[in-house]
Amino acid sequence: MSLMETIKQMWNEPETPTPEPPADDYMQATPALLEAIANYHKTKADHEAAKAEIKQILGDHSGAKDSNGRPVVTWTEQERTSVDTEKLRDTGLYGQFSKTTLIRVLRVK
Repeated sequence: MSLMETIKQMWNEPETPTPEPPADDYMQATPALLEAIANYHKTKADHEAAKAEIKQILGDHSGAKDSNGRPVVTWTEQERTSVDTEKLRDTGLYGQFSKTTLIRVLRVK
């Protein structure tokens, strides 16, 4: 398989779904968090400000649940593999220079 075919195949592969974090890492949804979630859904202008507020309220928690125990928001780590294009251009090889990083993904329910 050529380098270009390998890159095309990798690029088109679907992402692996992120599993829900352990329930004990969730915080109880506060009124401020629920208000920020409501603002998140209003308009695009409110979206980014609400997203920042939600992340600030969650802090190190992976998410929050409502009073019935249902997740209302998650912010979990997710792996991402990317290509170091500078090295790829220099050598013409992909496999040796891919890198995997962890990112947190915010999902508002």
